[in-house]
Amino acid sequence: MFNITSNDLLYAFQQGAQTVMQHTTELNDINVFPVADGDTGSNLASLMQAIVAMKQHPGETSAACAHRIGETAIKGARGNSGIIVAQYLNGLAAAIPPQPAIALATFAEAAQQATRSAYQAINNPTEGTMLSVMKQWGDRLQHGVQQEQSFGTALTNALNDAQLSVQATPQQLKTLKTNGVVDAGALGFYYFIKGVTTALLNPTSGPFKAADIRVIGTITPTEHPLTTAPIQRYCTELLVIDLTVSQAELKQLLSRFGDSLVVAMSQQSARIHLHTNTPAAVVAVVNQYGHISEQKVDDMVLQFMVKQHRQSPIALVTDSIADLPAEFVLNEQIQVLPMTLRLDDRSYLDKVTLTDQQFYANVNTTVKQSTQPPLALMIQRLERLKQDYNEVIMVSVSSQLSGTFSAMQRAAARVASADFKIAVLDSKQNSVGQGLIVMQLAEALKAGRNFETLIRLGEALIARTKIVVSVPSVAAMIQSGRLPSRLGKIAQRLHLQPLIGLTAAGAGKVQGITIGTKANERKLLRHLRRLQKESPLLRYAVVHANAPQRAAALAQRATTQLGIAPSYLENISAVIAMSAGEGCVAIAVTTT
Repeated sequence: MFNITSNDLLYAFQQGAQTVMQHTTELNDINVFPVADGDTGSNLASLMQAIVAMKQHPGETSAACAHRIGETAIKGARGNSGIIVAQYLNGLAAAIPPQPAIALATFAEAAQQATRSAYQAINNPTEGTMLSVMKQWGDRLQHGVQQEQSFGTALTNALNDAQLSVQATPQQLKTLKTNGVVDAGALGFYYFIKGVTTALLNPTSGPFKAADIRVIGTITPTEHPLTTAPIQRYCTELLVIDLTVSQAELKQLLSRFGDSLVVAMSQQSARIHLHTNTPAAVVAVVNQYGHISEQKVDDMVLQFMVKQHRQSPIALVTDSIADLPAEFVLNEQIQVLPMTLRLDDRSYLDKVTLTDQQFYANVNTTVKQSTQPPLALMIQRLERLKQDYNEVIMVSVSSQLSGTFSAMQRAAARVASADFKIAVLDSKQNSVGQGLIVMQLAEALKAGRNFETLIRLGEALIARTKIVVSVPSVAAMIQSGRLPSRLGKIAQRLHLQPLIGLTAAGAGKVQGITIGTKANERKLLRHLRRLQKESPLLRYAVVHANAPQRAAALAQRATTQLGIAPSYLENISAVIAMSAGEGCVAIAVTTT
């Protein structure tokens, strides 16, 4: 009788993981369910890479090894399919008794328990997906035990049944049949258990090299006839620790916010996947019952638009400090990298998992910090863009104010190649100034300008764009450390209100100081008229920090005095509001 030791188990799962990773592109290409976002292979590869990186622990029981694999899977899981597999592996671990090795009967029972666990993780389980393959594989293993089959025979027969289950998925899901593919998640799980089976049947073999097996012919994403955009816009994923509610309770709390809900749980953490139109509301609920240690939100509508109707072979990328109308950003297919905001002990993604209303409701929190988008996120986004674009132009917030520009440069250096060019521009601006530069580049991109022309235009726009911020109170500047406390207290006693601008290099500077808001606004408008006198204004825009009436009134006065209306009037990034303060209004201009 063959028993599976901890070394056997880890080796087998690592070979299964390698097999999946070798088929990443194929799985991405056939991904049409639940949405055609072409990332099932990449998401599964994220989980599998974490398993491959695991080390053996001498003397470890099979149960302890299985629990370690499950915890690793939760942390590495991405996407709907990845999180379902993570829950499957945790269900498997929970069913393995604390013994040195696992017999076939125990393994088969654990596989069935793992399937039940995977079903329980999903709010609305759907057949014709990896769930069907999991069930078929576990049931066939159990059948082999009941028939007293040998270890090898039981595993081989179960794998054959799993392959048939994959081939049957188009008959179970109309979307798959319409597109002429099998379910990507189902095929991914099949590749995983194929690698596991091969390793268990050859426990002394070297590193397993999976054959390039295709259950069904694949097609490229551009051939998918899908024409309907996702109903829910954002694919939201959270890694949560210190949860105070059960898996069932968490599913009940979140089910009203969207679809494709999966909640996978290990002994220490939980991974949540949800398609929703309101990621900020989801985060607000989860924050009540646990601590979010990781969060990732992908815009599925934007991904769909790019896949179906890409406007240009050149992608335009910026960070969330660039203030622009949300509708313009989506319509022009601009890729935005969110800054991370921290309010006390909670973290949020700027303009994604924190609404303006939520931010200003917490504006008096003790700790308010912001950090640049992680380098790993930038690399991941660029790797994804590489699938759809030939070139990329990235526009960062001023390098004098943030490390984002430097991080973009490092990410570009990692991903760029001779046939995938990436240019990184330091806007030397922030907020609406950065937004105006991105807007005009987007318009030139839409007009068909080439890569080199866009770079030259960007550099010219950077030199001709100026911003000035009217700050009604220096309290936020004191709290953020941008104004020394001693000087700040003097300014507060004298009711001084600064106008803040940026130098040519993009560093902050005091543009002027007035007593009172009216004088401050008059000085701001005089500054704009002076700029217009020096060189005609091409356009300008207005943003505000929870001061829509003040901003609208100032925009009206600017329209009267400058003779042109603003290109847009929008809310300011919370990152800027943290230092400039609630009530501030900023105006940026681009001259000819």
